[in-house]
Amino acid sequence: MPYDCVELPACAQAKYVGPNARFQSALFGMVGRGKRKFLNGQKIVSFRGLMISYTGEQLDQGDLDVFIHAVHLTALENENRRLDGLVQFTVRGFLAAIGRSPG
Repeated sequence: MPYDCVELPACAQAKYVGPNARFQSALFGMVGRGKRKFLNGQKIVSFRGLMISYTGEQLDQGDLDVFIHAVHLTALENENRRLDGLVQFTVRGFLAAIGRSPG
């Protein structure tokens, strides 16, 4: 496989799981519509003194929904993972799963 694959806990197939360092940080903040700033190497404090260095547009709770569902789909590797290690899904199915509609 061309990508490093991370083993997720067995419970990840039934529940939504993810790395605590991201969930217990300000990475996915409360950002008003149209108010995203571009961050360049921004240090974001996480739990237990961990630091996240982030470059890109500010992330909000909608981005967190996408991240969590992407991790969940990865955990369902028997259903979604291709032979090359990538996870396959449809946009319509992904958006429906996070309570959004395409368009």
